[in-house]
Order: sequence, then structure tokens, then C-alpha cells
Amino acid sequence: MIDKLQAQTAGILKDAVAVRRLEAAGATPAPLLDAVLKSAIEHGIARNRPLISRLKPAVNGPPALRERSGHSRCECLECLLHRHKPLLTFISPLDSASMAKPEEQMAYWLMKSEPDAWSWDQQVAKGAKGELWTGVRNHTAKLNLMKMKKGDRAFFYHSNVGKEIVGVVEIIREHHPDPTAKAGEPWVVVDVKAITPMPQPVTLEAIKKEPKLKEMALLKQSRLSVQPVTADEWKLVCKMGGLKT
Repeated sequence: MIDKLQAQTAGILKDAVAVRRLEAAGATPAPLLDAVLKSAIEHGIARNRPLISRLKPAVNGPPALRERSGHSRCECLECLLHRHKPLLTFISPLDSASMAKPEEQMAYWLMKSEPDAWSWDQQVAKGAKGELWTGVRNHTAKLNLMKMKKGDRAFFYHSNVGKEIVGVVEIIREHHPDPTAKAGEPWVVVDVKAITPMPQPVTLEAIKKEPKLKEMALLKQSRLSVQPVTADEWKLVCKMGGLKT
């Protein structure tokens, strides 16, 4: 339970009202929320220890709260939030992101399409509403589709003809049944929209020649139509294609 709450801390820190609502609803004991909040605060300033001494004078809360609580270190949630307000406002988006579950952070992918069946230009023509990524009939590729989260990014790869990364798409709807599959079949789709073309398409040959990409799934699992891409691979490929990240 502690781990689950810690994973939700980023949102909790940004919305003190939500914390109080959780407590009022009896979702979890207040002392447990206090402990998680304190842990998050410490985590958020862990890389900024020199600033702790500057913030200490402000963490005891206003006199009215001390008098009402009967002592200077009241552990009620309201006093806790007041005491730590300077710290909460100091925590940066980077610190909050580092507290999120790995699966809640953006993931990167590569999605293959034969240009004579579905091309980058056709994807772009669909605009902001995007299009379903239909036709995946491989179980590993299906599982990758099911792992995708809204907001994830993927390289759009022209397979068979061209064999190059030509653009970037974004996942705008998570997996749901593939309407082109037969009744009872387990295949799924995600919805994607075009984000930006690759200024300079990155060819398969160029990827093969880059030693830092030797472990890329495009080379190791060449027949897989939906593949994971690591953050480092993503940055390097974008650089090769002249795309700023």
C-alpha cells in the first residue's frame, strides 16, 4: 500500500485538496498519508540538501495553527501541508516525474507499415483524429500494443519499400479490439496520430552502421511489426534524423 501511495505522490503533491478528500473518504489512514507525503518531500529535495537549512524556518507553520493544535508539531494533515508548503512549492517537475512508476512515464516504440498499404502521407492526412493501427497478427506485437499508454511516442517505419523511419506518431487511444479481426480473435489496435515528419529519414542501413544501435529491436527482432525503443535509442535516432528532442 505504501508503494502504491508513493507512486501517486506526484499528483498528491500538486493537489492538497485531493489529499484531504482521500482522508475524508477514509481511503487510507491519515498517518499513512502523512508518512508518504513526508517521504515525497524528502525525495523531492534529496538533490538539493543545501537548501534544507534555508527552508527550515518556514516549516513550523503559522502561530494560529500551533496554538489551535496545542503543540508546534501537530501531525494533522492540514498542519502538515502548511508546514511543508515551502517544500512542496520547491519540488520540480523533474523530481515529481522521478517518483512516478516507470510504466507511467513515456515509453517509446517503433511501428512498421508497408507504404503501399498505409503510408506516412496517409497517416498525416488523418490529422488530429488519427487512425486505428489495424492488422497486427503477431502475439508479441499485440502485447506491445497492449503495453502502450496514451501519450507514448512511436517511430513510423516504412517496411519492405524504403525501409526507413519517416516520422513520429503519438498514441492517442490505448488498446481496444481490432475491428478487422474475426469474431473471437484476440487482436487489438491503438489509435495514433502523426506528430512530425523526420527531417531526414533514417534508413535501416544507417541504423545498422551505428554501433550504439546494435541492440535495437529493429535489428534483433527484424520481423516484429511493433517494437519497443529505449530512451537512448530514441534520442540517437532522432539526432540522426535531424529531429530535436
